[in-house]
Amino acid sequence: MKPLKRFFDNQVQLRGLQYVLVAERHKKNGIHIHALVNDVLPLTYSGRRLYKGKAWNENDILKEQKSFERYKKIYNIDNWRFGWSTAIKCDNNKLRLARYVTKYITKEQKKIFGKYYWSSKNIEREPKTILLQTKFDDVAGQESAPPGTSYRFKYDAFFNDDDKLSEMLSDLQEKTDSIIEYLAELDRIQSIF
Repeated sequence: MKPLKRFFDNQVQLRGLQYVLVAERHKKNGIHIHALVNDVLPLTYSGRRLYKGKAWNENDILKEQKSFERYKKIYNIDNWRFGWSTAIKCDNNKLRLARYVTKYITKEQKKIFGKYYWSSKNIEREPKTILLQTKFDDVAGQESAPPGTSYRFKYDAFFNDDDKLSEMLSDLQEKTDSIIEYLAELDRIQSIF
């Protein structure tokens, strides 16, 4: 773990690397890492693409398909020295990305080197949220209630719904006056205390 930690710390300092990673034990000993990183590491195209969930050479894909262009390129990390590496650039599908990360964080429920996962200190840890005044019944989603309480919750979350975002931003603009009044009042109250 020490050389691995030193590598990641150096890349954070030298390149501004941001990461979340999960270590996983192989069935036959050894450890491999699943990681989500920003785009600062030097990569070299491996000549392979992700096809049917596996790494295929472009020529082998051409034997089954007319083209390989729509399949994601697989890269190797140039300065990685802990065995072999496979890197695939992320697309804008945030839901698929969230599922990938949580799949490996929750997969084994075993600490490796004393942790379930590691992350750099320079990542954004608080999600950006937009809060609107909305009637409870207007919120889409399933209602839930924690056992033994009188509280009821509904969550309306989205990852890749541009129409929903546009609708929320439009709604926010229509209510700008009341939000400004609220923020002004909040500032006044905070200045008193």
